[in-house]
Amino acid sequence: MVMKKQVFFPVWCMLLLLKTIVSFGQTKNSDVCDDKNTFITIQNWISTHKGTQPETPVPPVIDPDCHDCMENNYTDKNKQIIDDFMHKSVQPEEDMIINLLHIIKDKTIRLGGKFNASTRMVPSSYDNENAYPCLSAIDDRDLQRSFDFLVMREKQKIDLMIKKFEHDGDYFIGGVIYYFNVLRDLEILGYEVGSINSDKDLITWANNYYEKYKDRLLNHYQYQLYPKIFYIPHEMSLLGVDLSSSKIIHNNGHTSIEKLDETDAIVETWNKAISLMHFKLKISYSGDGSGEENDKAKVSFEGETEIRCRVVNTEDGPCYTWEPENGKTMTFKIEHAEFHDYDKGVFTYAGPKEFNTPVQFNVNMCNKEPVFRMIFDRLWPENEVYNSPAGVSVIAPMLNTLVSATLSKANIESIKKESKKFSQAESQYNKSDMEAWNKRMELHRNDRNYFKTAQGKKDLAIAKNLQKQYGSVSAQDQNDMNQLLNIKDSIEENSKSNPNYTSSPEYFEDMRKLRIASGKGQQVMQNFTGGALTLNKLELPFKIGSPEPVNGTIGEDNVMTKSSLTGGAFKFSGRFKVELINFPDNRDNIKNF
Repeated sequence: MVMKKQVFFPVWCMLLLLKTIVSFGQTKNSDVCDDKNTFITIQNWISTHKGTQPETPVPPVIDPDCHDCMENNYTDKNKQIIDDFMHKSVQPEEDMIINLLHIIKDKTIRLGGKFNASTRMVPSSYDNENAYPCLSAIDDRDLQRSFDFLVMREKQKIDLMIKKFEHDGDYFIGGVIYYFNVLRDLEILGYEVGSINSDKDLITWANNYYEKYKDRLLNHYQYQLYPKIFYIPHEMSLLGVDLSSSKIIHNNGHTSIEKLDETDAIVETWNKAISLMHFKLKISYSGDGSGEENDKAKVSFEGETEIRCRVVNTEDGPCYTWEPENGKTMTFKIEHAEFHDYDKGVFTYAGPKEFNTPVQFNVNMCNKEPVFRMIFDRLWPENEVYNSPAGVSVIAPMLNTLVSATLSKANIESIKKESKKFSQAESQYNKSDMEAWNKRMELHRNDRNYFKTAQGKKDLAIAKNLQKQYGSVSAQDQNDMNQLLNIKDSIEENSKSNPNYTSSPEYFEDMRKLRIASGKGQQVMQNFTGGALTLNKLELPFKIGSPEPVNGTIGEDNVMTKSSLTGGAFKFSGRFKVELINFPDNRDNIKNF
Protein backbone atom coordinates (compact mmCIF):
# COMPACT_ATOMS: atom_id res chain seq x y z
CA MET A 1 0.00 0.00 0.00
CA VAL A 2 1.41 3.39 -1.03
CA MET A 3 1.51 6.09 1.61
CA LYS A 4 1.61 9.81 0.78
CA LYS A 5 1.99 12.76 3.09
CA GLN A 6 -0.71 15.42 2.72
CA VAL A 7 -1.24 18.98 3.93
CA PHE A 8 -3.31 19.26 7.09
CA PHE A 9 -4.26 21.91 9.66
CA PRO A 10 -2.03 22.85 12.66
CA VAL A 11 -0.86 20.06 14.89
CA TRP A 12 -2.44 21.25 18.17
CA CYS A 13 -5.87 20.81 16.48
CA MET A 14 -4.87 17.26 15.60
CA LEU A 15 -4.07 16.66 19.26
CA LEU A 16 -7.76 17.05 20.05
CA LEU A 17 -8.63 14.30 17.56
CA LEU A 18 -5.85 11.83 18.17
CA LYS A 19 -7.11 9.04 20.40
CA THR A 20 -3.64 8.11 21.61
CA ILE A 21 -3.20 11.42 23.40
CA VAL A 22 -5.70 10.08 25.91
CA SER A 23 -4.59 6.47 25.83
CA PHE A 24 -0.87 6.88 26.33
CA GLY A 25 -0.36 10.15 28.20
CA GLN A 26 1.84 13.18 27.58
CA THR A 27 5.02 14.86 28.76
CA LYS A 28 3.90 16.50 31.99
CA ASN A 29 6.86 18.76 32.92
CA SER A 30 6.25 22.30 31.69
CA ASP A 31 9.95 23.15 31.54
CA VAL A 32 10.60 23.45 27.80
CA CYS A 33 14.20 22.29 28.21
CA ASP A 34 12.77 18.88 28.97
CA ASP A 35 11.52 18.88 25.37
CA LYS A 36 15.10 19.03 24.15
CA ASN A 37 16.17 16.15 26.41
CA THR A 38 13.17 14.12 25.29
CA PHE A 39 14.01 14.76 21.64
CA ILE A 40 17.64 13.71 22.15
CA THR A 41 16.42 10.44 23.74
CA ILE A 42 14.10 9.80 20.77
CA GLN A 43 16.89 10.53 18.26
CA ASN A 44 19.21 8.12 20.06
CA TRP A 45 16.55 5.39 19.91
CA ILE A 46 16.00 6.04 16.19
CA SER A 47 19.75 5.88 15.50
CA THR A 48 19.93 2.52 17.23
CA HIS A 49 16.97 1.10 15.29
CA LYS A 50 17.66 2.44 11.81
CA GLY A 51 17.91 -0.42 9.35
CA THR A 52 16.20 -2.84 11.75
CA GLN A 53 12.81 -4.45 11.38
CA PRO A 54 10.20 -3.99 14.12
CA GLU A 55 8.81 -7.00 15.93
CA THR A 56 5.80 -8.47 14.10
CA PRO A 57 2.60 -8.07 16.17
CA VAL A 58 0.85 -11.39 16.87
CA PRO A 59 -2.94 -10.84 16.99
CA PRO A 60 -5.04 -12.72 19.55
CA VAL A 61 -6.86 -15.79 18.22
CA ILE A 62 -10.51 -14.96 18.91
CA ASP A 63 -13.94 -15.54 17.40
CA PRO A 64 -16.52 -12.78 16.95
CA ASP A 65 -18.36 -12.36 20.24
CA CYS A 66 -22.03 -13.31 20.40
CA HIS A 67 -24.83 -13.14 22.95
CA ASP A 68 -28.28 -14.49 23.62
CA CYS A 69 -31.00 -11.87 23.11
CA MET A 70 -32.15 -12.57 26.70
CA GLU A 71 -28.77 -11.50 28.09
CA ASN A 72 -28.99 -8.22 30.03
CA ASN A 73 -26.32 -5.49 29.99
CA TYR A 74 -24.27 -7.08 27.19
CA THR A 75 -20.63 -6.10 26.67
CA ASP A 76 -18.31 -7.44 23.97
CA LYS A 77 -15.99 -9.95 25.67
CA ASN A 78 -13.31 -9.39 23.01
CA LYS A 79 -12.93 -5.65 23.52
CA GLN A 80 -10.43 -5.78 26.40
CA ILE A 81 -8.40 -8.52 24.68
CA ILE A 82 -8.07 -6.45 21.50
CA ASP A 83 -7.39 -3.23 23.40
CA ASP A 84 -4.54 -4.89 25.32
CA PHE A 85 -3.07 -6.28 22.08
CA MET A 86 -3.20 -2.90 20.32
CA HIS A 87 -1.71 -1.07 23.31
CA LYS A 88 1.24 -3.47 23.35
CA SER A 89 1.70 -3.48 19.55
CA VAL A 90 1.99 0.29 19.01
CA GLN A 91 4.74 0.67 21.60
CA PRO A 92 7.31 2.15 21.91
CA GLU A 93 6.76 4.19 18.72
CA GLU A 94 3.38 5.53 19.84
CA ASP A 95 4.74 7.16 23.00
CA MET A 96 7.55 8.78 21.02
CA ILE A 97 5.10 10.11 18.42
CA ILE A 98 3.05 11.64 21.25
CA ASN A 99 6.17 13.28 22.68
CA LEU A 100 7.09 14.68 19.27
CA LEU A 101 3.61 16.13 18.90
CA HIS A 102 4.03 17.74 22.31
CA ILE A 103 7.34 19.28 21.25
CA ILE A 104 5.82 20.61 18.00
CA LYS A 105 2.93 22.08 19.98
CA ASP A 106 5.36 23.80 22.39
CA LYS A 107 7.43 25.25 19.54
CA THR A 108 4.33 26.47 17.71
CA ILE A 109 2.72 28.15 20.73
CA ARG A 110 5.80 29.46 22.58
CA LEU A 111 7.79 30.58 19.54
CA GLY A 112 4.82 31.91 17.55
CA GLY A 113 4.87 29.37 14.73
CA LYS A 114 3.11 30.07 11.44
CA PHE A 115 1.76 27.60 8.87
CA ASN A 116 1.31 28.00 5.12
CA ALA A 117 0.19 25.85 2.20
CA SER A 118 3.53 24.07 2.01
CA THR A 119 3.63 23.27 5.72
CA ARG A 120 3.64 19.63 6.78
CA MET A 121 4.20 18.67 10.44
CA VAL A 122 6.15 21.71 11.63
CA PRO A 123 5.60 25.49 11.24
CA SER A 124 7.12 27.27 8.25
CA SER A 125 8.37 30.24 10.30
CA TYR A 126 8.37 31.72 13.82
CA ASP A 127 7.65 35.20 15.24
CA ASN A 128 9.71 34.69 18.41
CA GLU A 129 12.29 32.13 17.36
CA ASN A 130 14.82 33.09 20.05
CA ALA A 131 12.37 33.34 22.97
CA TYR A 132 13.22 29.83 24.19
CA PRO A 133 16.72 28.69 23.18
CA CYS A 134 16.04 25.12 24.34
CA LEU A 135 13.18 24.88 21.83
CA SER A 136 15.00 26.77 19.08
CA ALA A 137 17.84 24.27 19.31
CA ILE A 138 15.52 21.49 18.12
CA ASP A 139 15.85 21.45 14.33
CA ASP A 140 12.49 21.26 12.54
CA ARG A 141 13.92 19.06 9.78
CA ASP A 142 15.14 16.56 12.37
CA LEU A 143 11.71 16.71 14.00
CA GLN A 144 10.01 15.91 10.69
CA ARG A 145 12.44 13.12 9.85
CA SER A 146 12.01 11.56 13.30
CA PHE A 147 8.27 11.77 12.98
CA ASP A 148 8.35 10.16 9.51
CA PHE A 149 10.58 7.33 10.76
CA LEU A 150 8.31 6.43 13.67
CA VAL A 151 5.13 6.61 11.61
CA MET A 152 6.62 4.39 8.91
CA ARG A 153 7.61 1.83 11.54
CA GLU A 154 3.98 1.70 12.69
CA LYS A 155 2.94 1.13 9.09
CA GLN A 156 5.68 -1.48 8.70
CA LYS A 157 4.30 -3.40 11.69
CA ILE A 158 0.86 -3.87 10.12
CA ASP A 159 2.45 -4.84 6.78
CA LEU A 160 4.58 -7.48 8.51
CA MET A 161 1.56 -8.76 10.44
CA ILE A 162 -0.58 -9.17 7.32
CA LYS A 163 2.25 -10.81 5.37
CA LYS A 164 2.92 -13.32 8.15
CA PHE A 165 -0.70 -14.25 8.91
CA GLU A 166 -2.54 -13.69 5.62
CA HIS A 167 -2.93 -17.44 5.11
CA ASP A 168 -4.12 -18.13 8.65
CA GLY A 169 -7.65 -16.89 9.20
CA ASP A 170 -7.54 -17.59 12.96
CA TYR A 171 -5.67 -14.31 13.54
CA PHE A 172 -7.90 -12.13 11.37
CA ILE A 173 -10.47 -10.73 13.83
CA GLY A 174 -7.93 -9.29 16.26
CA GLY A 175 -5.49 -8.31 13.52
CA VAL A 176 -7.88 -6.47 11.21
CA ILE A 177 -9.16 -4.23 14.02
CA TYR A 178 -5.57 -3.26 14.86
CA TYR A 179 -4.90 -2.70 11.15
CA PHE A 180 -7.77 -0.26 10.69
CA ASN A 181 -6.98 1.59 13.91
CA VAL A 182 -3.39 2.22 12.78
CA LEU A 183 -4.51 3.37 9.33
CA ARG A 184 -7.02 5.74 10.87
CA ASP A 185 -4.35 7.30 13.10
CA LEU A 186 -1.95 7.64 10.18
CA GLU A 187 -4.59 9.48 8.17
CA ILE A 188 -5.28 11.78 11.14
CA LEU A 189 -1.55 12.55 11.22
CA GLY A 190 -1.63 13.51 7.56
CA TYR A 191 -0.53 10.31 5.85
CA GLU A 192 -2.70 9.23 2.92
CA VAL A 193 -2.91 5.43 2.92
CA GLY A 194 -4.74 4.95 -0.37
CA SER A 195 -7.41 2.39 -1.26
CA ILE A 196 -7.77 -0.66 0.94
CA ASN A 197 -8.68 -2.75 -2.11
CA SER A 198 -5.17 -2.10 -3.44
CA ASP A 199 -3.80 -4.17 -0.55
CA LYS A 200 -4.02 -7.65 -2.04
CA ASP A 201 -2.53 -9.27 1.05
CA LEU A 202 -5.35 -7.91 3.22
CA ILE A 203 -7.99 -9.16 0.75
CA THR A 204 -6.32 -12.58 0.74
CA TRP A 205 -6.37 -12.60 4.55
CA ALA A 206 -10.05 -11.63 4.62
CA ASN A 207 -10.98 -14.38 2.15
CA ASN A 208 -8.95 -17.02 3.99
CA TYR A 209 -10.68 -16.05 7.22
CA TYR A 210 -14.16 -16.22 5.68
CA GLU A 211 -13.51 -19.60 4.04
CA LYS A 212 -12.26 -21.06 7.31
CA TYR A 213 -15.17 -19.42 9.15
CA LYS A 214 -17.66 -21.15 6.84
CA ASP A 215 -15.87 -24.49 7.15
CA ARG A 216 -15.88 -24.35 10.96
CA LEU A 217 -19.56 -23.49 11.11
CA LEU A 218 -21.00 -25.67 8.35
CA ASN A 219 -18.74 -28.72 8.57
CA HIS A 220 -17.53 -28.74 12.18
CA TYR A 221 -20.65 -27.54 14.05
CA GLN A 222 -19.03 -24.45 15.58
CA TYR A 223 -22.47 -23.05 16.42
CA GLN A 224 -21.09 -19.98 18.22
CA LEU A 225 -20.02 -18.54 14.84
CA TYR A 226 -23.55 -18.47 13.46
CA PRO A 227 -24.77 -15.07 14.78
CA LYS A 228 -22.20 -13.19 12.63
CA ILE A 229 -22.55 -15.26 9.43
CA PHE A 230 -24.86 -12.68 7.82
CA TYR A 231 -22.86 -9.63 8.79
CA ILE A 232 -19.22 -10.41 8.08
CA PRO A 233 -19.41 -9.93 4.25
CA HIS A 234 -21.51 -6.81 4.76
CA GLU A 235 -19.20 -5.31 7.39
CA MET A 236 -16.07 -6.10 5.37
CA SER A 237 -17.65 -4.42 2.32
CA LEU A 238 -18.34 -1.27 4.32
CA LEU A 239 -14.68 -1.24 5.39
CA GLY A 240 -13.65 -1.42 1.75
CA VAL A 241 -12.79 -5.11 1.45
CA ASP A 242 -14.79 -7.01 -1.18
CA LEU A 243 -14.68 -10.74 -0.45
CA SER A 244 -14.00 -12.59 -3.69
CA SER A 245 -17.15 -14.71 -3.44
CA SER A 246 -19.44 -11.74 -2.89
CA LYS A 247 -21.49 -9.60 -5.23
CA ILE A 248 -22.58 -6.99 -2.75
CA ILE A 249 -24.22 -4.09 -4.56
CA HIS A 250 -23.38 -0.55 -3.45
CA ASN A 251 -26.01 2.14 -3.98
CA ASN A 252 -25.16 5.80 -3.31
CA GLY A 253 -22.59 4.85 -0.74
CA HIS A 254 -24.89 2.41 1.08
CA THR A 255 -24.80 -1.36 1.21
CA SER A 256 -27.70 -3.53 2.27
CA ILE A 257 -28.45 -7.23 2.53
CA GLU A 258 -31.68 -6.75 0.55
CA LYS A 259 -29.71 -5.75 -2.53
CA LEU A 260 -27.75 -8.99 -2.75
CA ASP A 261 -27.90 -11.06 -5.91
CA GLU A 262 -29.71 -14.21 -4.75
CA THR A 263 -27.62 -16.39 -7.07
CA ASP A 264 -24.53 -15.36 -5.14
CA ALA A 265 -22.38 -17.90 -3.28
CA ILE A 266 -22.77 -15.90 -0.06
CA VAL A 267 -26.55 -16.29 -0.21
CA GLU A 268 -26.07 -20.03 -0.66
CA THR A 269 -23.82 -20.06 2.42
CA TRP A 270 -26.43 -18.17 4.41
CA ASN A 271 -29.10 -20.69 3.46
CA LYS A 272 -26.85 -23.54 4.58
CA ALA A 273 -26.19 -21.79 7.90
CA ILE A 274 -29.90 -21.18 8.58
CA SER A 275 -30.64 -24.82 7.80
CA LEU A 276 -27.81 -25.96 10.06
CA MET A 277 -29.26 -24.10 13.06
CA HIS A 278 -32.41 -26.19 13.03
CA PHE A 279 -32.71 -28.90 15.71
CA LYS A 280 -34.98 -31.62 17.00
CA LEU A 281 -35.52 -31.54 20.79
CA LYS A 282 -36.64 -34.68 22.62
CA ILE A 283 -37.50 -34.71 26.32
CA SER A 284 -38.68 -37.75 28.26
CA TYR A 285 -39.38 -38.33 31.94
CA SER A 286 -39.70 -41.56 33.91
CA GLY A 287 -39.91 -42.21 37.60
CA ASP A 288 -40.98 -44.69 40.21
CA GLY A 289 -41.11 -44.89 43.96
CA SER A 290 -42.61 -46.41 47.03
CA GLY A 291 -44.23 -45.08 50.13
CA GLU A 292 -45.55 -46.14 53.48
CA GLU A 293 -47.22 -49.55 53.67
CA ASN A 294 -45.93 -50.62 50.22
CA ASP A 295 -47.63 -47.86 48.23
CA LYS A 296 -46.05 -47.58 44.74
CA ALA A 297 -46.08 -45.17 41.81
CA LYS A 298 -44.79 -45.29 38.24
CA VAL A 299 -44.98 -42.46 35.69
CA SER A 300 -43.57 -41.59 32.28
CA PHE A 301 -44.16 -39.00 29.56
CA GLU A 302 -42.31 -37.57 26.57
CA GLY A 303 -42.33 -34.61 24.21
CA GLU A 304 -40.70 -33.64 20.95
CA THR A 305 -40.45 -30.40 18.98
CA GLU A 306 -38.33 -28.69 16.34
CA ILE A 307 -36.49 -25.54 17.37
CA ARG A 308 -34.42 -22.99 15.51
CA CYS A 309 -31.67 -20.58 16.48
CA ARG A 310 -32.57 -17.28 14.84
CA VAL A 311 -30.50 -14.09 14.48
CA VAL A 312 -31.98 -10.74 15.52
CA ASN A 313 -30.33 -7.40 14.74
CA THR A 314 -30.26 -5.00 17.72
CA GLU A 315 -28.50 -1.77 18.69
CA ASP A 316 -25.78 -3.95 20.29
CA GLY A 317 -25.31 -5.82 17.02
CA PRO A 318 -26.68 -9.26 16.12
CA CYS A 319 -27.93 -11.45 18.95
CA TYR A 320 -29.57 -14.87 18.75
CA THR A 321 -32.71 -16.44 20.11
CA TRP A 322 -33.84 -20.07 20.30
CA GLU A 323 -37.53 -20.82 19.88
CA PRO A 324 -39.87 -23.63 18.81
CA GLU A 325 -40.75 -23.69 15.13
CA ASN A 326 -44.48 -23.93 15.80
CA GLY A 327 -45.22 -21.26 18.37
CA LYS A 328 -44.05 -20.77 21.94
CA THR A 329 -45.24 -24.06 23.47
CA MET A 330 -44.17 -27.67 23.61
CA THR A 331 -46.49 -30.71 23.65
CA PHE A 332 -45.96 -33.73 25.91
CA LYS A 333 -47.72 -37.11 25.78
CA ILE A 334 -48.45 -39.10 28.94
CA GLU A 335 -47.28 -42.67 28.37
CA HIS A 336 -47.97 -44.14 31.78
CA ALA A 337 -49.07 -42.99 35.21
CA GLU A 338 -50.43 -45.17 37.98
CA PHE A 339 -50.42 -45.33 41.74
CA HIS A 340 -50.77 -48.47 43.85
CA ASP A 341 -52.45 -47.80 47.17
CA TYR A 342 -51.96 -50.67 49.60
CA ASP A 343 -55.51 -50.41 50.97
CA LYS A 344 -57.56 -49.12 48.02
CA GLY A 345 -55.88 -50.68 44.96
CA VAL A 346 -54.59 -49.22 41.69
CA PHE A 347 -55.33 -45.67 40.51
CA THR A 348 -54.75 -45.45 36.72
CA TYR A 349 -54.29 -42.24 34.75
CA ALA A 350 -57.34 -41.32 32.66
CA GLY A 351 -56.33 -38.02 31.07
CA PRO A 352 -55.64 -35.70 29.50
CA LYS A 353 -53.37 -37.75 27.30
CA GLU A 354 -51.40 -34.66 26.20
CA PHE A 355 -50.53 -31.29 27.69
CA ASN A 356 -49.04 -28.12 26.22
CA THR A 357 -46.76 -25.83 28.17
CA PRO A 358 -45.08 -22.50 27.31
CA VAL A 359 -41.31 -22.86 26.98
CA GLN A 360 -38.29 -20.58 26.61
CA PHE A 361 -34.77 -21.53 25.59
CA ASN A 362 -31.53 -19.84 26.59
CA VAL A 363 -28.04 -20.85 25.41
CA ASN A 364 -24.85 -18.93 26.22
CA MET A 365 -23.08 -20.24 23.10
CA CYS A 366 -20.06 -17.92 23.32
CA ASN A 367 -19.13 -18.92 26.87
CA LYS A 368 -16.28 -21.33 27.48
CA GLU A 369 -18.72 -23.84 28.99
CA PRO A 370 -22.08 -23.16 27.30
CA VAL A 371 -25.30 -24.38 28.91
CA PHE A 372 -28.63 -25.16 27.25
CA ARG A 373 -31.45 -23.97 29.52
CA MET A 374 -35.12 -24.88 29.03
CA ILE A 375 -37.65 -22.92 31.10
CA PHE A 376 -41.21 -24.22 31.39
CA ASP A 377 -44.36 -22.84 32.97
CA ARG A 378 -44.98 -26.39 34.17
CA LEU A 379 -44.10 -29.97 33.24
CA TRP A 380 -47.39 -31.67 34.07
CA PRO A 381 -51.06 -31.35 33.04
CA GLU A 382 -53.09 -28.59 34.69
CA ASN A 383 -55.64 -31.19 35.91
CA GLU A 384 -54.78 -34.87 36.30
CA VAL A 385 -57.71 -37.31 36.29
CA TYR A 386 -57.34 -40.85 37.65
CA ASN A 387 -59.71 -43.81 37.62
CA SER A 388 -60.04 -45.15 41.13
CA PRO A 389 -60.53 -48.82 42.11
CA ALA A 390 -64.08 -47.87 43.10
CA GLY A 391 -64.85 -46.85 39.50
CA VAL A 392 -65.03 -43.11 40.07
CA SER A 393 -62.83 -40.38 38.65
CA VAL A 394 -60.42 -38.64 41.00
CA ILE A 395 -58.50 -35.40 40.35
CA ALA A 396 -55.09 -35.60 42.00
CA PRO A 397 -51.78 -33.78 41.19
CA MET A 398 -49.61 -36.89 41.27
CA LEU A 399 -47.44 -35.96 38.26
CA ASN A 400 -47.27 -32.40 39.55
CA THR A 401 -46.05 -33.58 42.94
CA LEU A 402 -43.47 -36.08 41.69
CA VAL A 403 -42.04 -33.95 38.86
CA SER A 404 -41.88 -30.88 41.12
CA ALA A 405 -40.00 -32.88 43.73
CA THR A 406 -37.49 -34.03 41.08
CA LEU A 407 -36.94 -30.50 39.75
CA SER A 408 -36.75 -28.92 43.20
CA LYS A 409 -34.00 -31.27 44.31
CA ALA A 410 -32.12 -31.02 41.01
CA ASN A 411 -32.17 -27.20 40.83
CA ILE A 412 -31.79 -26.17 44.46
CA GLU A 413 -28.02 -25.52 44.23
CA SER A 414 -28.21 -23.42 41.08
CA ILE A 415 -31.02 -21.35 42.61
CA LYS A 416 -28.87 -20.73 45.67
CA LYS A 417 -26.00 -19.52 43.47
CA GLU A 418 -28.16 -17.24 41.34
CA SER A 419 -30.04 -15.85 44.35
CA LYS A 420 -26.79 -14.30 45.59
CA LYS A 421 -26.66 -12.18 42.43
CA PHE A 422 -30.19 -10.99 43.07
CA SER A 423 -29.35 -10.13 46.67
CA GLN A 424 -26.30 -8.12 45.57
CA ALA A 425 -28.40 -6.08 43.15
CA GLU A 426 -31.12 -5.51 45.75
CA SER A 427 -28.64 -4.55 48.49
CA GLN A 428 -27.82 -1.28 46.72
CA TYR A 429 -31.06 0.15 48.12
CA ASN A 430 -32.58 -0.29 51.59
CA LYS A 431 -36.09 -1.62 52.03
CA SER A 432 -37.79 1.65 53.02
CA ASP A 433 -36.23 3.48 50.06
CA MET A 434 -37.42 0.77 47.68
CA GLU A 435 -40.95 0.89 49.07
CA ALA A 436 -41.06 4.68 48.67
CA TRP A 437 -39.64 4.39 45.16
CA ASN A 438 -42.24 1.80 44.19
CA LYS A 439 -45.08 4.03 45.46
CA ARG A 440 -43.80 7.01 43.47
CA MET A 441 -43.41 4.93 40.34
CA GLU A 442 -46.97 3.61 40.68
CA LEU A 443 -48.37 7.08 41.41
CA HIS A 444 -46.66 8.76 38.46
CA ARG A 445 -46.72 5.85 36.04
CA ASN A 446 -48.53 7.82 33.31
CA ASP A 447 -47.19 11.26 34.22
CA ARG A 448 -44.42 12.11 31.76
CA ASN A 449 -43.81 15.50 33.33
CA TYR A 450 -42.92 13.89 36.67
CA PHE A 451 -39.93 12.14 35.09
CA LYS A 452 -38.61 15.52 33.98
CA THR A 453 -38.32 16.66 37.60
CA ALA A 454 -35.20 16.10 39.73
CA GLN A 455 -36.87 13.33 41.80
CA GLY A 456 -38.42 11.78 38.71
CA LYS A 457 -35.01 11.57 37.03
CA LYS A 458 -33.55 9.88 40.13
CA ASP A 459 -36.42 7.38 40.21
CA LEU A 460 -35.96 6.62 36.53
CA ALA A 461 -32.22 6.08 37.06
CA ILE A 462 -32.97 3.51 39.80
CA ALA A 463 -35.44 1.74 37.51
CA LYS A 464 -32.91 1.58 34.68
CA ASN A 465 -30.16 0.30 36.98
CA LEU A 466 -32.34 -2.51 38.29
CA GLN A 467 -33.65 -3.33 34.84
CA LYS A 468 -30.14 -3.66 33.44
CA GLN A 469 -29.42 -6.37 35.98
CA TYR A 470 -32.73 -8.20 36.42
CA GLY A 471 -35.44 -6.80 34.14
CA SER A 472 -38.71 -5.32 35.47
CA VAL A 473 -38.91 -4.98 39.25
CA SER A 474 -41.80 -4.17 41.58
CA ALA A 475 -42.38 -4.44 45.32
CA GLN A 476 -44.67 -7.43 44.82
CA ASP A 477 -42.05 -9.10 42.64
CA GLN A 478 -39.51 -8.68 45.43
CA ASN A 479 -41.90 -10.05 48.06
CA ASP A 480 -42.58 -13.16 45.96
CA MET A 481 -38.88 -13.65 45.34
CA ASN A 482 -37.93 -13.21 48.99
CA GLN A 483 -40.61 -15.67 50.09
CA LEU A 484 -39.21 -18.31 47.76
CA LEU A 485 -35.62 -17.74 48.90
CA ASN A 486 -36.59 -17.80 52.60
CA ILE A 487 -38.36 -21.14 52.20
CA LYS A 488 -35.43 -22.54 50.28
CA ASP A 489 -32.97 -21.41 52.98
CA SER A 490 -35.16 -22.92 55.69
CA ILE A 491 -35.23 -26.30 53.95
CA GLU A 492 -31.46 -26.26 53.51
CA GLU A 493 -30.76 -25.28 57.13
CA ASN A 494 -33.17 -27.85 58.58
CA SER A 495 -31.70 -30.59 56.38
CA LYS A 496 -28.24 -29.89 57.81
CA SER A 497 -29.28 -29.56 61.45
CA ASN A 498 -31.83 -32.38 61.69
CA PRO A 499 -31.02 -35.80 60.16
CA ASN A 500 -34.69 -36.83 60.51
CA TYR A 501 -36.04 -33.67 58.88
CA THR A 502 -36.48 -35.11 55.35
CA SER A 503 -38.84 -37.80 56.64
CA SER A 504 -40.81 -35.53 58.94
CA PRO A 505 -44.22 -33.87 58.32
CA GLU A 506 -42.50 -30.46 58.52
CA TYR A 507 -40.38 -31.31 55.48
CA PHE A 508 -43.39 -32.23 53.36
CA GLU A 509 -45.17 -29.05 54.44
CA ASP A 510 -42.10 -26.96 53.57
CA MET A 511 -41.88 -28.63 50.15
CA ARG A 512 -45.55 -27.82 49.56
CA LYS A 513 -44.87 -24.16 50.41
CA LEU A 514 -41.84 -24.21 48.14
CA ARG A 515 -43.93 -25.43 45.20
CA ILE A 516 -46.55 -22.74 45.85
CA ALA A 517 -43.90 -20.01 46.10
CA SER A 518 -42.29 -21.31 42.93
CA GLY A 519 -45.58 -21.13 41.07
CA LYS A 520 -46.29 -17.56 42.25
CA GLY A 521 -42.83 -16.37 41.37
CA GLN A 522 -42.47 -18.20 38.06
CA GLN A 523 -42.85 -15.19 35.79
CA VAL A 524 -41.02 -12.92 38.22
CA MET A 525 -37.97 -15.17 38.25
CA GLN A 526 -37.92 -15.47 34.47
CA ASN A 527 -38.01 -11.68 34.14
CA PHE A 528 -35.23 -11.22 36.69
CA THR A 529 -32.69 -13.76 35.46
CA GLY A 530 -33.83 -15.32 32.22
CA GLY A 531 -35.00 -18.40 34.12
CA ALA A 532 -31.94 -18.79 36.37
CA LEU A 533 -34.05 -18.70 39.56
CA THR A 534 -36.95 -20.89 38.46
CA LEU A 535 -37.45 -24.45 39.63
CA ASN A 536 -39.20 -25.52 36.42
CA LYS A 537 -36.09 -25.65 34.31
CA LEU A 538 -33.80 -28.20 32.73
CA GLU A 539 -30.12 -27.33 32.27
CA LEU A 540 -27.48 -29.38 30.47
CA PRO A 541 -24.08 -28.70 28.87
CA PHE A 542 -24.23 -27.52 25.25
CA LYS A 543 -21.42 -29.21 23.30
CA ILE A 544 -19.87 -27.08 20.57
CA GLY A 545 -18.57 -29.21 17.68
CA SER A 546 -21.15 -31.99 17.94
CA PRO A 547 -24.17 -32.78 15.73
CA GLU A 548 -25.90 -33.70 18.99
CA PRO A 549 -24.98 -30.72 21.22
CA VAL A 550 -27.20 -31.82 24.13
CA ASN A 551 -27.55 -35.38 25.38
CA GLY A 552 -27.91 -36.06 29.08
CA THR A 553 -30.12 -36.75 32.05
CA ILE A 554 -31.35 -34.68 34.97
CA GLY A 555 -32.83 -36.21 38.07
CA GLU A 556 -32.44 -37.44 41.60
CA ASP A 557 -32.77 -40.70 43.50
CA ASN A 558 -34.53 -41.12 46.83
CA VAL A 559 -36.35 -37.80 46.76
CA MET A 560 -38.68 -37.48 49.73
CA THR A 561 -42.13 -36.08 48.98
CA LYS A 562 -45.74 -36.57 49.98
CA SER A 563 -48.30 -38.70 48.17
CA SER A 564 -51.02 -36.56 46.61
CA LEU A 565 -53.49 -39.43 46.99
CA THR A 566 -52.84 -40.77 50.49
CA GLY A 567 -50.89 -37.97 52.14
CA GLY A 568 -48.22 -40.40 53.32
CA ALA A 569 -44.44 -40.08 53.01
CA PHE A 570 -43.09 -41.16 49.65
CA LYS A 571 -39.56 -41.91 48.42
CA PHE A 572 -39.22 -41.29 44.73
CA SER A 573 -36.61 -41.50 41.93
CA GLY A 574 -37.15 -39.50 38.73
CA ARG A 575 -35.11 -38.76 35.60
CA PHE A 576 -35.44 -36.42 32.64
CA LYS A 577 -33.60 -37.38 29.45
CA VAL A 578 -32.90 -34.52 27.04
CA GLU A 579 -31.59 -34.81 23.46
CA LEU A 580 -30.96 -31.89 21.10
CA ILE A 581 -30.08 -33.21 17.64
CA ASN A 582 -28.93 -31.18 14.66
CA PHE A 583 -31.73 -31.49 12.09
CA PRO A 584 -31.14 -29.30 8.97
CA ASP A 585 -34.42 -28.50 7.23
CA ASN A 586 -32.78 -28.12 3.79
CA ARG A 587 -35.09 -25.42 2.48
CA ASP A 588 -34.69 -21.91 1.10
CA ASN A 589 -34.72 -19.75 4.22
CA ILE A 590 -33.02 -16.54 3.13
CA LYS A 591 -36.27 -14.78 2.19
CA ASN A 592 -37.46 -15.14 5.79
CA PHE A 593 -34.30 -13.65 7.28
